[in-house]
Amino acid sequence: MPRQADLEVLLAQRGIEVSRESVRCWVIKFGPLIAANLRRFRAEVHQTWAAAAAAA
Repeated sequence: MPRQADLEVLLAQRGIEVSRESVRCWVIKFGPLIAANLRRFRAEVHQTWAAAAAAA
């Protein structure tokens, strides 16, 4: 899981200057939504693999 500092560096490499406070607010606001989507995606992939293994 990337840290806030990693996000700052990633954005800086792309020429986007943001403050630490901006990144912190972004993580607080969008972090839980992104985590929920990742968990849902992981569950869908796992179910697909399990179904394929059962069919084989």
